[in-house]
Amino acid sequence: MDIYIKKAIIHQFSPDDTELFLADKFLNITPKIEEYLRKKVERVYSLYLKTKRLMTWFLSSFQKRE
Repeated sequence: MDIYIKKAIIHQFSPDDTELFLADKFLNITPKIEEYLRKKVERVYSLYLKTKRLMTWFLSSFQKRE
C-alpha cells in the first residue's frame, strides 16, 4: 500500500483528563514522523479490512444456517 502524508495535525487527549487539546497548526513532517504516521495508518487500515472480512464471513455463514 502506498501512503503519502502531505499534512498532519495531532490533537492531544489524556486518559487521565477529560480535556481535549486541539492543535492550531500542522506538524512539520520529518521523515521519521512520516514513517511513524504511515505505519499507524497502515495498521489501522489493515485492522479495518480484517474486521470487515470477518464480519462479512460471519454474516454470510449465519445467513446460510437460516
